[in-house]
Amino acid sequence: MNSLVLLALLVQASADTAHEKARQKLEASDAAGAEAAARDALALSLNFRPELELELPPKGLLFEDMIQEARETYRERRAAYFRTLGNALAAQEEWRASRKAYRRAAKMQSDPEIFLLMADDEDLDSGERVALVLDAYLSPGADRIGLEERLLESGLFRSRNALKASLDARRFPELQSKFPDLELLPGAFPSFQVVTDAGNLKTGELYALGGRLLVYVPVEGCGYCSEQLDGLTVPVVEARKRDAPFFVAAFVPELELPNTRRIVRLLAMEVGVGRLAGLPPSVGFYGDGEIRVVARGGMTQIRIPMYPDLRASEIRRRVEAIFQFLDDPDLLTEEKPEQASVPIVTLERQVNEQRALYEWIDQLEKLEAGPAPLDDLYEQLRRLAQRIARGSRSRDLGFEVMAALGKLEGASASKTRTLALLGTDIGDRILEEVQKIDASVRRTAPSGRGSSFVHVTESKPRQVLLQRPFQTSDGLRHFNIVLEDDGQDLKLVFLAPEDDIPRGVEAVGADDDAAFYYATGEDCSGLRLVRGGEVVYENCAAAVLDGELVEVRSALVDPFPDGPVYFRRNVLFEHEDTALERGLQLFELGDFGGAVAAFEEAAENIDPVAPYDASDLVYNTARSLEAQGKRREALALYRSLGDVGYQSLVDEGAGRIEGAPR
Repeated sequence: MNSLVLLALLVQASADTAHEKARQKLEASDAAGAEAAARDALALSLNFRPELELELPPKGLLFEDMIQEARETYRERRAAYFRTLGNALAAQEEWRASRKAYRRAAKMQSDPEIFLLMADDEDLDSGERVALVLDAYLSPGADRIGLEERLLESGLFRSRNALKASLDARRFPELQSKFPDLELLPGAFPSFQVVTDAGNLKTGELYALGGRLLVYVPVEGCGYCSEQLDGLTVPVVEARKRDAPFFVAAFVPELELPNTRRIVRLLAMEVGVGRLAGLPPSVGFYGDGEIRVVARGGMTQIRIPMYPDLRASEIRRRVEAIFQFLDDPDLLTEEKPEQASVPIVTLERQVNEQRALYEWIDQLEKLEAGPAPLDDLYEQLRRLAQRIARGSRSRDLGFEVMAALGKLEGASASKTRTLALLGTDIGDRILEEVQKIDASVRRTAPSGRGSSFVHVTESKPRQVLLQRPFQTSDGLRHFNIVLEDDGQDLKLVFLAPEDDIPRGVEAVGADDDAAFYYATGEDCSGLRLVRGGEVVYENCAAAVLDGELVEVRSALVDPFPDGPVYFRRNVLFEHEDTALERGLQLFELGDFGGAVAAFEEAAENIDPVAPYDASDLVYNTARSLEAQGKRREALALYRSLGDVGYQSLVDEGAGRIEGAPR
């Protein structure tokens, strides 16, 4: 036997031995020892050797098939090692590090149990926890009956429809991969009443009966209305065979009503024709026309944009695919459609109203992680907060209540009422200063419009950090606000418009700097840091990790969607770059030899919580060697990678070398 092959076999056996040792140490409650052994197993199995993974390859298989089979075997083995590492870290309550290991395992082997292990971590918030249980639910082999019960008992879903809508959101990318023009719209389709030729459309009643709604709004001019409506006929007729009601409506400009009514009379389905101007603005229709399928009590809205060359056959294919998506037989259903809208979470009244207030806030925090509209519950909370405020003028109580309300994105009316306890005419003073910046601002936005975030700092002097919307003549505009308590009143120390999408606010670091989160429509999700009334830092890649300000950056020298990332730390201070950072910079500058040395050094000091590992550094090293012209060494490293999520990049690299002239 070739000595190199023999050595590789010994290494593979050593990896399995180290893994078994890790399992034994876990059983003996030696979590630290198990972690060390699991890391040994991963280090020893870093290099993928397909000839070793296949003990007796089936005769007649093509080489490519053999490689793929070997890769699957290798990935199963590595997934087991990472899972054991996750177990060892979780036993030491290293939650974030354990999730890093578990997620690496889940990418190689979809197992619902891995997601459930992560969902038990004590440092997760409600939204993070339920997202993991949803992932478990959708994994092959999951106990969906048991997981549905767990999800419905979590307090995060107001109804079965809310759970289904959340599952729709996680499943939608698969549907969109077949029809890239489909869009899953955020929020819920509103409840309203409007007159159509087929009778009054009452969306609230339709939802309560478990019904669905299909709305057609044509491109201006209605030149293709006949063909586009005809494309809906077959799938709608089939859909109406379900037990639940199904309403189809076409809303057109006043001038198009006669023509649309003539078209509808010729169709083999009933369509309610109504005036486009009669719809409430909250529906949010696009100006270029659309078909919108509304289900799950309004919480799932799938939009098909209407463009002139979208013919009846293409419309039919899309609508049929949407209906199949909504009627997926693998998803659990209720005995009667109307049961899906029955509330399963309510706000319970108590004699002690202050205790009730905090419990309601905790319940609403959970519900905000789901898709259900909560306006009626926010109104109940506002009334309770108002009664408590009337019975007490204590500023300390006001700060306590405001801090609790900071858990919520909504409940803007409750926050406004509580803020009035903390400062004399504070609402009017803020509005006056806002209007100095933007004269088109009329007032604070009505309840339920825009995003309203608040955070109360713990250190003295206390600060109230706000992201809140204001009504302008053209719509809404959000502002970032810092108020400081002087013991008697609140003073305004910072005010600036937030023209990106507001995402929240919190205090960061020992000095309680104000971190205002924002997002743009260009894959940017960062924050602005305010200290002493001034913006001292802003970055699109910034985040707060366990109280520390970091920047989330790609760990690869090549861009790849959802690829591995590292955390750039100490961003506010002068500091020496890590070996990984040096390697990425040197590669960018064309110093490929220096990059190789830096990446090899980085492999000795991998961040335990950042989602990258040694395999990613091997890829970077391979790319650097390839750029140096060291093709043989680079090819060997490319071929050694068998468990990464960006295998296409690896194969492209190997292909470039193998296809290059010698």
